[in-house]
Formats: sequence, structure tokens, C-alpha cells
Amino acid sequence: MTPTAPTSRFRPSRMFAALLLLALGVQWWAGLEWAEAPVGDRRQKVILLASLVASGLLVAFGPSRAVLIRIVSMLRFPSMRVRRLLALVISAAALIYLLHTAIAAGRFFKPVVHDEYSYMIQTRMLAAGHLWYPQHELGPAFESFHVFAEPVYASKYCPGTALLCAPAIWCGFEPWAVPLLLSGISVGLVYLVLTNLIDGLAGLLGALALPASEVFRRTSIEVLSQGPMLFLLLVAVWAFLHWRKNQSLGWMAVMSLAIGWAAITRPVDAVSLTLPIGIVILISFRQMTRPRILRTLAVGFACVAPFLALQLIQNKGITGHFTKLPWMAYGLRDDPYDTIGSPPVDPARRPHSVLPQKQFFYDSFTLPEYKKKLATPQGQRLLIGRLMPTLNVALPNMLLMALVPVGLLGLGVNGRWIIAAFLVPFLFLYNQYTFYFAHYAVPAIPVVLVLLFAGWDAVCRNLPVRWSDGARGAIAIVIAAATLSVYPQLQDGWPKKFNPSGGGADEWGLPAAILRYMDAQIAQAVGGRKAVVLFRFHQDADVHAEPVYNVTTARIDDAPIIRANDLGDVLNQKLFDYYAARGDRAIFFFDRSPEKVLSPITYLGMASERPRVPAR
Repeated sequence: MTPTAPTSRFRPSRMFAALLLLALGVQWWAGLEWAEAPVGDRRQKVILLASLVASGLLVAFGPSRAVLIRIVSMLRFPSMRVRRLLALVISAAALIYLLHTAIAAGRFFKPVVHDEYSYMIQTRMLAAGHLWYPQHELGPAFESFHVFAEPVYASKYCPGTALLCAPAIWCGFEPWAVPLLLSGISVGLVYLVLTNLIDGLAGLLGALALPASEVFRRTSIEVLSQGPMLFLLLVAVWAFLHWRKNQSLGWMAVMSLAIGWAAITRPVDAVSLTLPIGIVILISFRQMTRPRILRTLAVGFACVAPFLALQLIQNKGITGHFTKLPWMAYGLRDDPYDTIGSPPVDPARRPHSVLPQKQFFYDSFTLPEYKKKLATPQGQRLLIGRLMPTLNVALPNMLLMALVPVGLLGLGVNGRWIIAAFLVPFLFLYNQYTFYFAHYAVPAIPVVLVLLFAGWDAVCRNLPVRWSDGARGAIAIVIAAATLSVYPQLQDGWPKKFNPSGGGADEWGLPAAILRYMDAQIAQAVGGRKAVVLFRFHQDADVHAEPVYNVTTARIDDAPIIRANDLGDVLNQKLFDYYAARGDRAIFFFDRSPEKVLSPITYLGMASERPRVPAR
């Protein structure tokens, strides 16, 4: 499908509407808190100022304007062969850039957040051919966030992310290699999708914009579901755009496979995409014969069914019910207000787990967030708590938010509304959820970019013809400069600015630094021995820097260094006896109290010696 060329018919009313929406967008941006420092540090200001001057000079003089228009026209409508070649080059370049940036910034290439540990455990299990393992004999010793210790040992999450990451284990790579690869490919897919919906120049600018997102760069090497989900949604959109042309069963299969996999990766995101696409497919059935409709439905169901079957198997094996998601079962048991919905707070509704960090997490984090959700009106929560964080993650520079409202004028062209409609159920469903972290918005980045470049296109389309092409090139220069200005390599002090105390750029900050220190201490103290490290939680510790996860192997007992909770002398002695009977292990102790966390790790002796853990 080739993007449509600008209409030659000038309509003053549409130009007025476009300029009015642009003015509203500027006013919207100016009302934000960060408008006081809109363009960042000195280098960013220089880049933006230079782009404004350069674009103004290029448009002001006839010869330079003619050259600019020729370049813009060449980039806007590349041949299909050039598109494919550019997509491959962009994907490879993005992959190299993301990896190089993470290394240069000193990123911690290990799990940090609770979710990532849980996905890592699930990936190890799936690579070994399991969705869960039987409960460990000493299950409470290994209990942690987002992981079941009983009645089975398993992750609470849907298996889509682990299913994608498992091949990395088989090939001898770390699981983060898959999100990195898929993130690089996603940049190329963004180019293809935007080229299809708008034009090739928008595709190039979109490919430049995606790696400019700090949150996208961060998730590119994290074993979380957002990076894989972004890839799956882009594949589904790309296949749908092709299917629209001739209703090919092949493209229906690709789209259905992507949507089915997405459904067991991030169900809310999958539903948000499936609704508008499903509506268009149902409408298109009016032009099809009955046999064609039946074949289309059969192909779609056949491609989605294996993923749904896998989810049903996981549900039954972990929760005991085919229709009960492990995520729901975990929430009901140990995190009751991590939920979609708004039931009143019940003081008796607490985590069943006796693990002190889960109780503290509930009291200090989940419950306050839930109360905040109940106290915030729906409309305010939708606008301030959901829409604005999404735009902040997705737009390369918040200055460009001025173009987003104008994008509404351009959604009627080339079926762009189908993709943009994703935001409606996406934001509404997350508005009912207790949390909305920045990385949740990563799958929505391409949708926001469609709105951004539809706004750019709408402004240019609705100018007088003699101004349209020149304005398109001038605005493109400013968009490119605004995007480049936020790249970390072009900011003052890179990479030292982002590495003040051992933590890298695009990282979680203090939790990463704490976990990095713990890992270094453990590696130095344990050496090559088989060991068990007991961790004692303290309520003044950072509850988000949780170290009790065994992510190096699918089975806990197969890990060379086993991490466990210090839950008192009785359970500790059972733990020592258990491992003394299985070849013996060195026992170490790590106190997570803020006063002691920087102290050297303590060696207690061998498990067969039944050592004593320091008193609290």
C-alpha cells in the first residue's frame, strides 16, 4: 500500500482547524510542569536552535527550497524493494545501537525488578520443557515476589514472554538477548508501518524516535513482557495492513499467530489491538463469500488455538482451574489490591504469606497506591495518570506533543484510525488497574507515533499547495533535531552523567546498585563452591531490591549458589540438614539492614556443621 500524496485542493476551513489544534497542542504542552525547562541542557538548546534556523533558511530561499522539496519527495515514496532493504538496515543499526549504549552506560545485565526475576525463572522452566515444577520440600525458604512457592514452584505470569526467550537458553545465550533482538527488529517494523500509513519520511523519523525513548532503551535488555509485546503488536499490525489489500489467508495466519502469542504475553494489550482490528475484519466480511469467511475464521482460530491451549494448561497446572490465571491466583493470595477493579478497602484483606517483605510491600506500596487510585477521579486518573505518562514515554521530545492533537485530523487517511484506536481500550483498561509504570507504555509507542506523524502530515496537507512541501521538509528537520537532542550520546557528560555511583543509564537506579553490590559480594566470597546464601530482610531495606530468586537454573537445587530466606532457626536448620544430605554446601549470610548491607558477606560454615545464624 502506497501512502497517498497531498491533496492539491486547498480548504481554508481545514487549515484553520489544523492550526487551531496545533495551537491547542502548544497550549497543552505549555501547561505542563516541565514546560519551564522545555528543551533540556545547553547542548539540546543549541541543536534545536540550529534546526530552527536551518529549516527557516532552507525554506526562505528558492534554490534551497527546491532541493529540500526534491529530497523530501524522494524519501516519502520509496519502492517496496528500498523499503525492505531500509527496514533490514534500520533493524541491524538499532540492535547495535541499543547494545552499544547499554554497555557504554554501564548497564547491569542482570534482573533488577521483581517481574524480571519471575520471567527469568519461567524462561528457564520453559527451556527445560516445564511450565511449573513440584513444590520444593522447603518451599517457604524460597518464596519471593511474583513466584509461587506452593502448591507448585512457578511464575505467576502468562507464558508468552518465556516462550519467546527460551530459544536463547537453548542457543547458549542469556535470556535478555531475545528482548534485545526483538527491540532492534521493532525499530525496523516501526519504519515499515509508518511508511505504509503515512510516508517514508515519517517512517525514517519514527525509526529515529523509538530508540530516543529512555524507557524503550531500558526494556530492550530486560526480560520483561513489554519488549516482546511491542514486537508482537507490530507484527500483527504489519500483517493486518497487508491483509487489508487482498484478504490473503497467509497474512491472516501471520496476524493471528502474532495476536495469539500476544494474548498470552500481555492480555490487556492484546485485547486493545484486537478490538479495532476485529471490527474492521468483521465489516470486511460483508464483501466476502460464505466459504471465504469460513476459511478466514478457520485459519485465524487454528493459529490462535495453540497459544490459548498452552495458557489453559498453565492455568490448570498452577491454579487447579482452567479459567483461573496464575496472575489472578497470586494476587488473591499475596497481593490482593494488585488488581483491575475498585472494591472498597477491607482491613482483613491482607497477603496470606508470612514472608515479612511481602507484608511490608503490601503496607508500604500496594495499599497506598490502591488508596490513591480510589481517591482520584476517573477522568483525572485517565488524563494525568495514564495518558500523560504514555505520551512522556512515547514522544521523543515533549515539545512534539503540540502535533498530537492535530493528528486527529489525519486519522481518516489510509485507515490510520484503526491503529490509533488501540489507545482507547488500552488507556481505559489500565485506568482500572492499580498501577501504571512507565514501561507499561512501551507497546503503545508506535500508536503515539502514528498520532504524532499524522499531525505533522495534517498540518502540511492543509496548507496552501505552494507552502505544503516546503513546510513538510522544514517541520521534518525540527522533528529530527528535537529527537536527536534527547539521545544520551548528544547530552552533556555522557556517559559519566549517567554513571555517578556505578549505576548505568536507563536503569532502575538504587535497586540496580544494591543488587549489583550483592552479586559482587557473593561472587567474591563464594568462589567456585556450591553454596546457600541466606538473606535477612529488614523493613528499612529497599523492598524493590529483592535478592531471593534462583534464576540460573530451572530447578532450585541445580543452582550452584542457592538463595534462600532467613526465616528463623527452625526452618534454617531444616535447610542445612536438607543440603547436608545432598552433597553438602557452604552456608553464607547476608543482612539486608541498611546499617549492615555494606558489610562483607558472612561465612557461617558447611551445612553439615549445622551453623548458627546471627541473632536478630
